[in-house]
Amino acid sequence: MSMLERKSSEQEQPNNQCELAVPIGPEPEHKLCDTWCLYYDNPMDLPRNPTDEQYKQNLKKVYVFDTLEQFWRLYNNIKAVEEMSGCNFHLFRNGVSPTWEDPFNERGGKWVCQVGISNDLWMRTILSVIGGLFGEYQDHVCGAVAALKKSKKRDRLSLWLKDVSDREACMAIGRKWKDICRELGKIEFLPHQVAQKAKSSYFSESKYMIN
Repeated sequence: MSMLERKSSEQEQPNNQCELAVPIGPEPEHKLCDTWCLYYDNPMDLPRNPTDEQYKQNLKKVYVFDTLEQFWRLYNNIKAVEEMSGCNFHLFRNGVSPTWEDPFNERGGKWVCQVGISNDLWMRTILSVIGGLFGEYQDHVCGAVAALKKSKKRDRLSLWLKDVSDREACMAIGRKWKDICRELGKIEFLPHQVAQKAKSSYFSESKYMIN
């Protein structure tokens, strides 16, 4: 067989490698049980006695996400809580404002703990919220707030729930949160309506408590 004939023969052979090749697309992302939104605010930007409307206007929407991959892209591209002070981060269900007056929150309250908020503590708290770790009571969870003070030991970490009257759900979620974040000390449950009347959650009487 001449060289010319050999080349012609090779060209006639089917290219199985090309026929079997499949285009590779992006990996599918992992959907969360709900869509979530991160907010940020700086209380120093508010007047001494802000109105509800001024407080809402001071909230900055940072990012909305509904997959685990989107969450990590957010988490890896914002400042760590240990590097921040004098501000607040709020992670809530999308469509639920991190305010007492929101219809989803108005009959609820929050588990709160005064504790120095480390990066790890904040990460485990928000992963438990978006990851559905509260089981049958997951729908009671509205969101989580990291209130970062000038003095780290005065930081306040809170978990917002939608129904203060459902003691079983509130206690189960509180205990689960403490199991996930074992460095939490005493946590207290403060109803939003009481805090709203007092114009502060700092001086509200707790309804439930877990040591």
